[in-house]
Amino acid sequence: MRSGSVKRSVRQGLLAAACALSVWPVTAGTTSAAADAGTASVAVDWKQSIGPFTPTTPVQGQDGNLYITGVSAPYLDGQADNLTALHADGSRLWTMPLEDALFPPALGGDGTLYAADGRLLAIDGITGQIKWELALPGVRLSGQPVLHDGILYVTDFDGGRLYAVDLEGHKLWDTAIARPSNRLSPIAFDGQGNSYIVSTDLTMDSMEADPNALPSGPPVFHSILHAMNKDGAPLWQLKLDGLEPMNEAPSITPANDIIVGKNLLFVVSQAGKLRWSSPLQMVSNPNDAAVWNGSIYYAYYDSVRVLSLAGREQQSFRAGGNLQGRLWLSLRNGAAYGWLENGALGAWNMTGTQRFMYKPSATGKVAARASVIADKAGVLYTGYAVVQSAGTTEGFVIAFEDKTAAKGTSSVDTAIYIDQDKLALQGKPEQLKGSMFVPMREIFAGLGATLSYDARTKTIQAAKGETRLTYTIGALSAKINGRTVQLGVPGQVIGSRTMVPLRFVSEAFGYAVIWDAPSNAIKIVTR
Repeated sequence: MRSGSVKRSVRQGLLAAACALSVWPVTAGTTSAAADAGTASVAVDWKQSIGPFTPTTPVQGQDGNLYITGVSAPYLDGQADNLTALHADGSRLWTMPLEDALFPPALGGDGTLYAADGRLLAIDGITGQIKWELALPGVRLSGQPVLHDGILYVTDFDGGRLYAVDLEGHKLWDTAIARPSNRLSPIAFDGQGNSYIVSTDLTMDSMEADPNALPSGPPVFHSILHAMNKDGAPLWQLKLDGLEPMNEAPSITPANDIIVGKNLLFVVSQAGKLRWSSPLQMVSNPNDAAVWNGSIYYAYYDSVRVLSLAGREQQSFRAGGNLQGRLWLSLRNGAAYGWLENGALGAWNMTGTQRFMYKPSATGKVAARASVIADKAGVLYTGYAVVQSAGTTEGFVIAFEDKTAAKGTSSVDTAIYIDQDKLALQGKPEQLKGSMFVPMREIFAGLGATLSYDARTKTIQAAKGETRLTYTIGALSAKINGRTVQLGVPGQVIGSRTMVPLRFVSEAFGYAVIWDAPSNAIKIVTR
């Protein structure tokens, strides 16, 4: 927890002075004045300074504007953070000081930003003006805000309480999730409106049973996964001992299982039963790495491990250096992107082969806590900081293009394999909205599932083993063994063909889907 108290006028003065020290122009996006390493595979569109701050992951609005929380440098004594808004071309839109911000803001559909810096703030995304602020006496609202169904959820960080706030800034309710010595993760929601949050007791126990014995390992955190219904009433709790404090929300799979983890990995059923856990000591949260096509990608020091949702290790590959944590996975590019501790930004195909290793030019040490995001046109954005030996910090946001990504790849040429066998398709697969669609009958037959289709209602009944799937073409939800699951995109009729999302159907039967970008092939792994 950062400490100290400085009046806002003093903080604003420090912020203005620090921004004046910026090495790079702050009024327009620029490209680097010195040569970066790895530019043969990376086209940097622009580079923009945000001042003496370490940027978090950018958030992009529908208008293309970018919003970046900057965490303050040590020489400002942790008193002034900031929020910067940039146009899509990198030019400065506005900047404002924040008191104690650690996370990216939440973004509403109307362009309003919601940031927590000890208070909860609503900020106009165009002007940077504060619409309203909610400050509660004795409460430090500094957890990451989450917007769900028109309600804001934010925690008091180390206080163990969760707050629900409407979009006018009125507190609706608050509840004690855990004791005040507990830190809470952001909240996550499943397809049925149930919510999940992790508490971690910051008063750790030693691993030794004998208090007089010398410690043989690090202290042990005590964490709990809490489940609540849509009204906020508790459903169940599950102890997850050893799990370190999480800065990210749990992940929810299409089957409504919950994935939680940071140094350890747990997969929990919607009913609160532990399905499996990984014994590996990880260095990142699987939500950072994300669930992609039925697989969990996470960083393990200098390698990336890939597990199926059932816990089977599918592959692992070397990253070329220790990863700093968050991986971002692009279905469009078929690649994973992430920062390394050596200050390089790496990209890897889903098969594990390296795409590029890009290192920004800098006279100091490059450090990053931001992930990568992409806009609809495929332009990528991320941020990093350059730390000098004297302790001064300069934060940058860059926009770049992955020149190794396939351009204009036609779904006609995409091959689909089930394990080692190529799937025979009478109709060609289609790629729509970033998802691969395949003819209904061929995919179910290829997976060995029985199929019954009612053409009048467009309802699918499919079964294999103990799995029963019911789905109506055009819907965004389905039933798997009676449980409601959500689809990212609906099945649809294209021409005279009934097409279903390949990823959804494969995951419904517990199979993983891996995109092999170099060969433009999709591999369904059943074993």
